[in-house]
Amino acid sequence: MKWTFWIAAVTIGYAYVGYSAWLWLRSHWAPRPVRRGAVEPAVSAVMVVRNEEAVLAGKLENLLTLEYPPEKMEIVVISDGSTDGTGAILREFAAKAGVRMLLKPESQGKGLGLNDAIKLASGEILLFTDARQMVEPSALRLLVENFADPAVGCASGELMLGDPPDQSQERQERSTARAGNYSNRCRLEPFSMTCCYPCRLRARGSA
Repeated sequence: MKWTFWIAAVTIGYAYVGYSAWLWLRSHWAPRPVRRGAVEPAVSAVMVVRNEEAVLAGKLENLLTLEYPPEKMEIVVISDGSTDGTGAILREFAAKAGVRMLLKPESQGKGLGLNDAIKLASGEILLFTDARQMVEPSALRLLVENFADPAVGCASGELMLGDPPDQSQERQERSTARAGNYSNRCRLEPFSMTCCYPCRLRARGSA
């Protein structure tokens, strides 16, 4: 009985403290900066929405105006049992902007929705985002630069609350550094999974 208790205690302690400590030690013991570069792989922006009529059109316009070659980017949206005007908005953008969509009559949860979106997506890189967070115009390009390093499996942006002013050079450098740091964590722990907002990128086939 005592062994069971201590095994459980050590396991919980590692999950809350040990794992973070190992990442910190590993990154300082043998640091290797991400080798960024100018690359433009095909990107699929995937999103699961439910009753987002109030913000969905603005978010789709936001994705369509990102500083990335339009021929190398697609948008895939799953409506997870929406009962408002979400479906009508998606049909409109599918007709005028080529947004790929799937309207599910019943809600099955975000996890299953993301699985459906990934099946529809054709891009080499997947951009995960939500309807209520806006992505800065240069964010996708800056995040994709991390994938010039073949050891990088994912990269994340930085959530900033409020309506941001025009992006300054200082802010761009800070966002770039944040993306590089997270990419380093993903490389060190390739079998971990971390949720980040407002957007995160993942290479297909990476853990």
